[in-house]
Amino acid sequence: MKKPRRGVRRFFFYFAILLVVLMISGVLADVAVNGTISNDVKKVVEGIAQKNGVNSSDVQSIEKVGFDKLPGEVNLSNVDQTNLAVYKVNQQNNAKPFYVLTVSDEAVQNYQKQGAVYSRAIYDFGVSGTMSSSDFLDTSVGVKTSLDKGYVMVRGGSITGLSTNFDAVSGSGEVEVVIYKNGEPVGFRNSFVVDSNSLGIMKDYDTQSFGTVNFEAGDTISVYTKITGDVSVKDVITSLEVTSTV
Repeated sequence: MKKPRRGVRRFFFYFAILLVVLMISGVLADVAVNGTISNDVKKVVEGIAQKNGVNSSDVQSIEKVGFDKLPGEVNLSNVDQTNLAVYKVNQQNNAKPFYVLTVSDEAVQNYQKQGAVYSRAIYDFGVSGTMSSSDFLDTSVGVKTSLDKGYVMVRGGSITGLSTNFDAVSGSGEVEVVIYKNGEPVGFRNSFVVDSNSLGIMKDYDTQSFGTVNFEAGDTISVYTKITGDVSVKDVITSLEVTSTV
C-alpha cells in the first residue's frame, strides 16, 4: 500500500486532535440549523458518531450549524470559522441530537485543491528578421498564427506566464505582445517602451495566478505583436506558459 505524503499525515494528525477534543466535550443541545455538507465531511462526521456509540443506521441526517445558532454551552468566539465548522447529527427514534466540531467543508475543499497535480507546458512563438508594423508571430514550426490559427489546447487550464525578448533596432514608441484566445485578446501581455535610450536587447516576463486567464480544450491560442510609433524590432522570441490539472 502506498504511504500517504507527509502533508497528508500532518493534516490528519491535527484532524485527529480535533476529534479527541470533541469526544471529551460531547455537547448535547437542540438548535435551529441550515445548510448542506459534502459527502467527504459527512463521512467524517458519521465516523465520529460511531466512535460515540451511534450506529450509522441510526443517523437520520447531518446538518451544518451556523456559528450564530450554537447552544449556550458552546463558546467559539475565537475559532477561525473558515477552518472549523459545527455539524448537527440527528438520530432516529427521537433520540437527542449531538454536535460535532471538526474541519469545515471549505477547509476540506481547499486541501483537496492544494493536493491537485499540475502540469506545465511552454509554447514558443517568434519571428526571424525585422518587424516595423503590427503582425502575428510564427509558431515554433514556422507557421504564422492569426485570429483563427494557432496552437490548439488539448486540455483545459490557465495561461500562467509570458516572456518576450527582441532587439530594438530603431525608432521610438511602444511594443505590446498580446495573447489571443479564439481570436479575442485575453488582456495578459508583455509591454515595452522603446526610445533612443533603450535601443538594443529588451526583455519582459510576467506571470499570472492559475485560474485567472482560463481556456478550454479545443481553444486556439495565438500571439500578436502590436507596434505603435516608428519602432523597428528584430528577432522576436516569445514563450507562453500554460498550466493544467491532471
